[in-house]
Amino acid sequence: MAYNAKEIWIPCGSQDLALSSTSESAVTSVKSGTAAVTRGLLYGVHIKASAARAGNTTVDVRFYSDSSKTLLIYDVSFNLGTANVGSTVHSSDTLATPIPFFATPYFTVTPDDATATTFTVTPFAKALA
Repeated sequence: MAYNAKEIWIPCGSQDLALSSTSESAVTSVKSGTAAVTRGLLYGVHIKASAARAGNTTVDVRFYSDSSKTLLIYDVSFNLGTANVGSTVHSSDTLATPIPFFATPYFTVTPDDATATTFTVTPFAKALA
């Protein structure tokens, strides 16, 4: 098997973001352990909420090229409301075509209601040869 055919996943860490408003969270880097992930292929993201949201509320997760949010590279909305998921309060999104990055990507979380919730975000990434 050729090297480029091997799938090497980067063990990206889960990060908790506590929010109690509809404001966007702080910009957070994608990490593996305590170190920033500096290059790879972004495959998707998993999000978990500490409590079910009311009705059909959505949560947006946006990935940017840098901490200044210069370039939006991936944007996904999750419906974590009770009308959609019942007592299950997590969801994932994966990309058919992964997005390459050559510098540490950063992400934000923006809920559409002000329910105090901690969101746990886990990016999915693979290594670049």
